[in-house]
Amino acid sequence: MTSYRLGINTCFAVKRWPQPERWARLVRDELRLDLVQHSLDLVDLDASGAADVALILEIIPPFEQDDDQVLDDLRQSVDYWRAGLAEHAGG
Repeated sequence: MTSYRLGINTCFAVKRWPQPERWARLVRDELRLDLVQHSLDLVDLDASGAADVALILEIIPPFEQDDDQVLDDLRQSVDYWRAGLAEHAGG
């Protein structure tokens, strides 16, 4: 039989509790969870010392959304992030 563990992604804390001490305490004490998937939204990548960082887009459109609209939204998102990354690299 397959066993399952319940955890949480830290994206819930991005705007409200960005400090690791705060969200870690909430996850452990309030939610009583010990499995955490860390969200890079809480990391200062420029201060991390990493020379190369891969950013992966995770876009989950509603199933009911029209395929053409989904592809258009994806294209717009990719274009937006490409422009932002190019601006960051040049700045």
